[in-house]
Amino acid sequence: MKFHRALLRFGFVFCFLAVLSGSAWAQTKASLRGTVTDQSGGVVAGAKVILTNTGTGIARTASTSADGTYLFDLVEVGKYSVTVDKPGFSTFVQDGIVLELNQNGRLDVALKVGQESQTIEVTSNVVQVDTTGAVLGKVENERMINDLPLLDRDTLQLGLLQAGVFAPDPDDGSGNPFSVSGQRSESLTFLLDGGNNTDFLGNNIVVSPNPDAVEEFKILTNNYDAQYGRTSGGIVNQITKSGTNAYHGDLFEFNRNNFFNARDYFLPDDQDKQTFKRNQFGGTVGGPIKKDKLFFFLAYQATRSRVGQTSPQLTVLTPDQRTGNFSSLLTGGTPVDFCPTGFQSPADPTFDSGQLFNPTGTTFTCPNGGPTIPVTPYANNQVPVNPVIANYIKDFLPLPNVGTNGFISSPTAALDDDQGIAHIDYTLGKNDTISFVYLVDDTRQAYPFQIINGASTGGDVPIGSGFSTNFRDQIGAFTWTHTFSPGMLNEFRFAANRTATLQATPTDQTTPSALGFTNVNPDDPNGAAPPIIFTNGFNLGPSPQGPTTLHDATFEWADNYTWTHDRHEIKFGADISRIRQNFHFDFFNNGSYDFTFGDFTGDETADFVAGFWDNYF
Repeated sequence: MKFHRALLRFGFVFCFLAVLSGSAWAQTKASLRGTVTDQSGGVVAGAKVILTNTGTGIARTASTSADGTYLFDLVEVGKYSVTVDKPGFSTFVQDGIVLELNQNGRLDVALKVGQESQTIEVTSNVVQVDTTGAVLGKVENERMINDLPLLDRDTLQLGLLQAGVFAPDPDDGSGNPFSVSGQRSESLTFLLDGGNNTDFLGNNIVVSPNPDAVEEFKILTNNYDAQYGRTSGGIVNQITKSGTNAYHGDLFEFNRNNFFNARDYFLPDDQDKQTFKRNQFGGTVGGPIKKDKLFFFLAYQATRSRVGQTSPQLTVLTPDQRTGNFSSLLTGGTPVDFCPTGFQSPADPTFDSGQLFNPTGTTFTCPNGGPTIPVTPYANNQVPVNPVIANYIKDFLPLPNVGTNGFISSPTAALDDDQGIAHIDYTLGKNDTISFVYLVDDTRQAYPFQIINGASTGGDVPIGSGFSTNFRDQIGAFTWTHTFSPGMLNEFRFAANRTATLQATPTDQTTPSALGFTNVNPDDPNGAAPPIIFTNGFNLGPSPQGPTTLHDATFEWADNYTWTHDRHEIKFGADISRIRQNFHFDFFNNGSYDFTFGDFTGDETADFVAGFWDNYF
């Protein structure tokens, strides 16, 4: 009794510490409880209750307490049968019990007087209304995942069917699939088989398993238990499938292409419709390594996608302008005074309204304190072509394909992904079970350019603007459950996740010096590429966001202890996480030049050809 009192005090201390630390224990289990009575309603103490997983054959045993109650905690999700026997009563068997993620199931049993050799069999599920916990949420099970259509086979899209779950704002940059209860989408916590599946740098999901590998998932939307601390915007709890005593598996192939797609109305007549080819294929297999003890489950999914990238129509140089000939700007009309209104006089020099000027030539100061302006005209508006810009024009700037100076293109982006999952469950003995899951996802993206919200992050022409981004996301979790007694259980978990990203590596690695620059040195020589050129009509060069290296890792140690005594249940434990965020941002690695004002020659496009830049950054 003294030991129990000491243990109780110890438990309350740990519960208090857990609440203060905002721990996020990853419950991937269920529970089943109930009361055993006789036909008159009197409680039956000492009845033997056996809970058997019908898939694996693994059974757990409990006895009813003095008040006739029993409890199975930390139960694996799955299909079960319950057997209750007591001398003097007929044996009761109920099949068809399905315990879902985080469910507090209840099964009350009324035994009938009779011989133990007599069996009363019932096929029915347990009560679905949770009268034990206050957590709000809904489970999306395997049937929902398999039967409902999923764009890009993203399981988490089913979360939008739940009350209080909404699609994120279009400008949300987290990449998370939804927001919960009015919170920001960055306020979610993601769990996978008990392990924390959250990348804390952006508070987004590390990796989501493919639908054929997901047993079920649940979104907790409100009233979380203390074990689910840290965030207020919802807990997304996913579990992967496990092996059983029967071998099972599947093969799949999903294909989408542009065969029936309409052609983009704005593409030039000589360009075909955008490319769109998407193949997702793979399979799963699971079964016993040793029946009733050791089980495995493996899954693989590959994605191969080719998608046309269409930019808005660009305004590029005409063939004449590529050689510095801007005579088309001359109007032949009445000469005009280039001094601003209010600073003019009859003695001011006048020129054709389309005249371009040499900014390094003679200047004229407008009267009445006016500005100083260049007045040395380029003969016939023939602007000298800067040798560095000449290389840009030759190597990267396309000729018009719409009208006199319009350009539209639809180059193809390559988006490939490979995902593998391994899940092992082992029953060491009647008191110990261990589980291990590992998921790795490799993504490779190659963009000719990238258009986000209608604008390019770098170049928007199909040559010299390309870049690649590679991701490797991993998560692993090891869980050991030990039963000290039917009323005392402990669950220990070690989990780790890691994201590794090499972002925006330039495809064209022409160095600045090769283009003729003498004063541009890349911050990272491994990411040497053409400096970015910004103009009002087009942009040249790769994405400015790299090459950037991101390595984020989270290590988690958690231990939960559950003590049940009569009708009382106490849970306590601790959760420790170590978070490492190592990154090297290398934005504008090769610099950029801005030609958008036209403050030199009088025309921003001529400024570009002549090499008169407004800003460098």
